[in-house]
Formats: sequence, structure tokens, C-alpha cells
Amino acid sequence: MPRLTTRPPRMYRDRGRAYVKIDGQRIGLGRWGSDEARETYDRLIAEWLANDRRLPANTDENEPVPVAEVLTAFWRRARGRYSTAKVSAIKQAIQIPRELYGSEPAESFGPKRLAVVRDQMLAKGWSRGYVNEACGWIRRAFRYGAAHELITSSVCSQLDMLKG
Repeated sequence: MPRLTTRPPRMYRDRGRAYVKIDGQRIGLGRWGSDEARETYDRLIAEWLANDRRLPANTDENEPVPVAEVLTAFWRRARGRYSTAKVSAIKQAIQIPRELYGSEPAESFGPKRLAVVRDQMLAKGWSRGYVNEACGWIRRAFRYGAAHELITSSVCSQLDMLKG
């Protein structure tokens, strides 16, 4: 049986360069023993720990973050935070926007698209109360994305414009 550990990944040396292996990726840190390597290692580990022991999903600032990535990040966080029943409700709520808009940029998800998602929920026969709760979970997912700098906070304020 493998030994379980809570220690962060260690820095290692290869041909005079410092590396760390996180989530199966080998990340170069600079020259072994340099202050630059130590600072880069400390920053990466801090980001890794803050992101629930995963590398931040999107490090390229120019590439838009898809809706599916924001929803998945929230769902992963919810699994460790909420009860099984709530996690099931969250999974059901985020399934529809993921199917309809999963590959589109999260920045373009606004009140009109949330209204389309809401209409799809109603078409499935969900009650008004359940639809309003599900839309609340979607709004929380985008707030989580803004809090973790996946998207801008303007998306969240736009989604709050659509009332139940």
C-alpha cells in the first residue's frame, strides 16, 4: 500500500538546474541553489496549496478560460466543502451550462445565457424553487472563478442582474 503524505513536492536537481514535479508536470525553477529558484519554488507551492493541491488551471493570461473550467473548479471545491446532497444538486445545476456553453469563454457568459440555462431547467420539469437554487449555484461558481482570478468580477455582477 502506498505511503500517504501531506508534504509538498520537493525541489530536485538535474544537470545544475532546479526542478519540481507537480501534477505530473516537470517545472523548471532556474539554476540550482539560486535565490531565483527558491523564490519560484515557494511561489509555485503556495499557489498549488491555495488551489487545493492542484496547479492553477490556466496560467496563460491571453488565453480565455472556458465556462467548463470555471464550473469544474467550483465543483471540485464544493466536493470537499458541502454535504453529499448539496454536491449532487451542484453537479446537476452546473451540468446544463457545461453542456450548452462549456467550450465558450467564461467572460462571455452573461445574463442572457443564464436565462437560456434557466429556461432549459424549466423545460426539464424542474420546479421554480429548484431552478432558482440551481441558478444560485451557477452564480456562486462564477464568483468562485472571480475570487480565484479565472475571470473578472464583472461577469459576476452581470449575472446578478438576472432575477429569479
